[in-house]
Amino acid sequence: MSLLEEAQVLKKVMDNLLYDVSKKTDLTVNEIRVLLFLYQNEKCDIASSIVENLMISKSHVSASVENLKNKEYIKKIQDIKDRKKFHIKLTKKAESILTSIAQEQEELREELFDGIDAKEKRQFLKTFSKILKNAKAINS
Repeated sequence: MSLLEEAQVLKKVMDNLLYDVSKKTDLTVNEIRVLLFLYQNEKCDIASSIVENLMISKSHVSASVENLKNKEYIKKIQDIKDRKKFHIKLTKKAESILTSIAQEQEELREELFDGIDAKEKRQFLKTFSKILKNAKAINS
């Protein structure tokens, strides 16, 4: 199996977790991805950061943000210096559901790293980080 095929297996496992959450909530998978990104990256709170980091189209991010706002999971705050820019902030409603999702992610992470010692895990994460950096450079 090639590296790309192996990466697809990992993506499928994560997608399954997101699909399960989606079935239990009023959220789509893309909306969950946006919420998780904002939860894990507080400083990257504008739509262009979400597009760039999640590699989801601008139109999908825009639709997800608007739906999340209507569902009261986020609020948009206009930037003081640039009136065209809006910061996207999580609401208490989002934080309660994200705590649950983060716990499920942690359980999945523990399962994925079962039998792997701390040194192996650190090396894997270091190498994988370099691969992701290279992939983002190719995609730019």
